[in-house]
Amino acid sequence: MVASIKSKQSTIVEAVKFSLGVTYNSTLRNFPSSGVNDSIMRKKIESLGSEVYVKYEKENAPATLPDSTVVFTSFHDIGIIEIIFDFATEERDLPSFISQEKRTYLKKVGERTYYRRGPEPY
Repeated sequence: MVASIKSKQSTIVEAVKFSLGVTYNSTLRNFPSSGVNDSIMRKKIESLGSEVYVKYEKENAPATLPDSTVVFTSFHDIGIIEIIFDFATEERDLPSFISQEKRTYLKKVGERTYYRRGPEPY
């Protein structure tokens, strides 16, 4: 899975830009990838996850993530898989901001891109 995510770095960046464009000037913060009207972009986002969440402020859910992140979430038999992209002005050590639970796995897989697997959402 990690190798697959590394190979999709350009798709992730494109999907992040799209997600920011959709949510920036609205109150919308999450949307299903199946709801994206552009069929090409929908396929790209669906390849990353079935749900997209953009976090702008610390007060917004999910509380376990810092602001300035886009999360692509998918649900599998092995648990929840998230691709997290940090779009903060300065790159940070995201694992230091995210609480590490014993049943959660978090790994940096590319520039500003992280893979997290866990048994439960947020």
